[in-house]
Amino acid sequence: MGLRKLLIISLFLITGCASQPQIITAEPAKIQVPARPELPISDLKEGDSPATVIQAHRITIKLLQGYAKELEELLKPYKK
Repeated sequence: MGLRKLLIISLFLITGCASQPQIITAEPAKIQVPARPELPISDLKEGDSPATVIQAHRITIKLLQGYAKELEELLKPYKK
C-alpha cells in the first residue's frame, strides 16, 4: 500500500474517531392504543350450527382487519 493511501486512510480514521456521536433524547409519545375487539368466535359453543360458526368467523375477520388498520395508522409516523 502506498504511503499516500496510508495517510489518507489514517486521516479518515482520525477524523471519524474525533467526532462525538450525537445523542438525542426525547419524551416517549403518549399513544392511545385501541382496545382489542371482542371476537364472536370466543363465544362459540360446541354444537353451534355451521351457519353460526361461519357468521362468527366472518365477523371476527372483519373486526380484526379493522383493528389491524387502526394499529397500522398508529405506527405510520414511526415508519421510514
